[in-house]
Formats: sequence, C-alpha cells, structure tokens
Amino acid sequence: MDKATFKQVLLRLGFVDSKFLEDIEKEEKSENLTSDNLVSKMWKTLAGEAKGHVTLNNVRIFLLAMMGTYTDPGLPRADQNLQKIENNEYGYFNDFGDLFLDQEDIPKVQKLYH
Repeated sequence: MDKATFKQVLLRLGFVDSKFLEDIEKEEKSENLTSDNLVSKMWKTLAGEAKGHVTLNNVRIFLLAMMGTYTDPGLPRADQNLQKIENNEYGYFNDFGDLFLDQEDIPKVQKLYH
C-alpha cells in the first residue's frame, strides 16, 4: 500500500485521528518540514521510504508490537535471507519485504510509540 492508504488504514483502525492526519498533511506540504511525526516514523520503520510501499501484514505485525503483542510472520526464519534496512531500528526484512521482529524489539517499539 502507498503512504496515503497507509494513513487511512491507521485512521480506520483507530491508531490516529482525522485531526492528527490533517495536521500531518499540512506539515508534509509545508516547505519547513521540521519534525518526524508518528506516521512518518512508522512508514520508515516498515521500509516504506526504502521500498515505496508497505504491506498490510507488516502493518499488522508492527501495530500488534505497539500494543505489546509479539507476532511471528509465520515463515521459518532459517529459510529466509533476512537483512537489516539502513537506518531502520527494528527487525529484519526478507527478500519479499516481510518484516521479522524479535521478541526483544517489542518493548523498544512500545517505548518509542507510547
């Protein structure tokens, strides 16, 4: 999904409200972009900036991590070519862009987003 769809998913799931999204839209259109907001941080963490999109499954895994729940993507890690994306604090991505978080990442994600 692209960034606009990603924002709408967060809105419909209740993780952000419409006023917050409006403020982000204004800020992103401004030439004086100074802060890194919650949505932009999540977009970058989910490799949206690097890949130009995020997957619904990765959003699900990350939002559950924000709520304190560890969820494995259901793919055997040993069979994956896991790589860290540059400047990405959490997890690893396989060749298909699937996010793999470690159990230790969950408290870090919670701390940053709560």
